[in-house]
Amino acid sequence: MGRVHDTTRLSTRVATMIHLVVVIMLSLVAMLAALTGFTDAEMAKLYAGLLTIECSWLVVSWWLVRGSVFSPYGFFLLAGIMFNAGHALLETLGLSELGQLNGLFSDWTVARANALVGIGLASFHLGALVSVGPLGTGEPRKSTRAEDVSSVRLVGWILLALAVVPAATAIRDAVVVAVNSGYMALYQVQAQTGVDASSHVMATFLIPGALFLLAGSAGRRPPQFVAITLMVVYALATLVLGFRLNAVMPLIALIWVYHRAIRRLPITPVLVVGSIAFTLLTQIVRVVRGLTGAERFAFGAAATALRTVRNPFISVVSEMGFSQVTVAYTLELVPHLRGFDHGLSYLYGLLTFAPNLFWDVHPSVARGTSASWLIWTVSPVTAAQGGGLGFSFIAEAYMNFGWIGSVIALGVIGILMGLMERHFSNSNDVARIAAAASFTAFFLRFARGESVSVLRPLVWYALLPLVAVYLIRAHQSRRVGARRRHLPHPPHKAVVK
Repeated sequence: MGRVHDTTRLSTRVATMIHLVVVIMLSLVAMLAALTGFTDAEMAKLYAGLLTIECSWLVVSWWLVRGSVFSPYGFFLLAGIMFNAGHALLETLGLSELGQLNGLFSDWTVARANALVGIGLASFHLGALVSVGPLGTGEPRKSTRAEDVSSVRLVGWILLALAVVPAATAIRDAVVVAVNSGYMALYQVQAQTGVDASSHVMATFLIPGALFLLAGSAGRRPPQFVAITLMVVYALATLVLGFRLNAVMPLIALIWVYHRAIRRLPITPVLVVGSIAFTLLTQIVRVVRGLTGAERFAFGAAATALRTVRNPFISVVSEMGFSQVTVAYTLELVPHLRGFDHGLSYLYGLLTFAPNLFWDVHPSVARGTSASWLIWTVSPVTAAQGGGLGFSFIAEAYMNFGWIGSVIALGVIGILMGLMERHFSNSNDVARIAAAASFTAFFLRFARGESVSVLRPLVWYALLPLVAVYLIRAHQSRRVGARRRHLPHPPHKAVVK
């Protein structure tokens, strides 16, 4: 075991050093190009190419450190690249039909957006490499006490008991709205606030409930069947509603928990099959979710959706990569139209830990999210219909601190992610594995979102269930200790000298 740790530590250090060299070299190339009088169009293409090289290195470096990208940090890294650099990848490969960001921005803005994404991803990854430290095999201990595993399973059952009825009711009501009025109608339903939103909170515990139940059910088929079935049904229902990311994230977390706590899966086939399924499903849902009535479930609609797409893989990368427009818009509007937040968006994100007990609308929402501000600024018509562009964790860092400050902010976020990978994702404790999976099931949206949407799930749906597990374990340990103290002591045998 010691040799495994030493080898991993060496790989981490080497990867960190190479990462710094790669970033410095790419930065020098970008600066030399700027000094030699490249046009804005040439700079946009050059920065797209440099960003593609960087993103390739990010994935390879994490594979060198972790041995696989099949981990919570690896999932988020891929999501961050696809949502913020997808169009740069297509442009570099000559697969972009409409140009970067569909020609909505000047070449100068596109070049700056590519530069900010490149700097942001580099800083984020550096923080993760520095903090992840030595990683062992991450194999769950075979000597784990039965009580430790049963406590995880018990918390899973409790959460599911609280969530099943509210979740079934919420899905039924949403499906009725979507089938009768289409996908966009879901955004026009008046959101519940204050105490009235408690049913939604309870329903969301379905996800951590299934993940904790699965993590604690090694060798027990019935709990595994219940956890997997509930999560698959939830994902299918969410896909029917048209929420693709909300359906895919819990499934990714479920597969990872099964791989870590139940049985090792062949990573390459899982990634290949998962990528194909994700590509096809997202393209089908993209078209079908706009239909109403029986047409929504007709096989012909799905076939038509696929026929209208020339290349599903290019289409899905282009659609995901379009989220980079949030970075471009933010660069154009901040600080010219709106001043820097100076950390306020992160502060209001932290406030989401508090439940809606003393106000109808949470202060973090009442203030206005960055995503809401952006869509109302650039497309009020779309905003009035309930639509939006999302946001980006890179754009949020820039909105708070500008170019230099965003590098520091994203580095800190990378450090936190590296620590989570080290102490939770790579843990031998199935409770921590379940907590990391629950966090992943919500955190992946941060790649195209903001802190106000992910910090509450970290506490409510990952840390609180983990604390519940530890409390149950402590109670069980006290009971075992009490029983041992009340057992009669065997008589001492005389020692014959």
